Amino acid sequence: MAINSVLVWMRTFEHLRMFPFMGYIVRVLAAAVSPLLVVSISFVVVTFSFGLAYVLVRIPFSFLSVFA
Repeated sequence: MAINSVLVWMRTFEHLRMFPFMGYIVRVLAAAVSPLLVVSISFVVVTFSFGLAYVLVRIPFSFLSVFA
């Protein structure tokens, strides 16, 4: 399903290039790809860091639940 949606977007941009007045949208979207990737990767790093911090704090002290 995800591959299909990517193919549809690629086809849409192909057809938009055929219309000169829609070329502006293609240029704006092309310029926005780099900043969006930076934000997405930053969000992934932060999310992964929070998850790793939870695992590193939770697992070493999990043996204490035996004494509770």
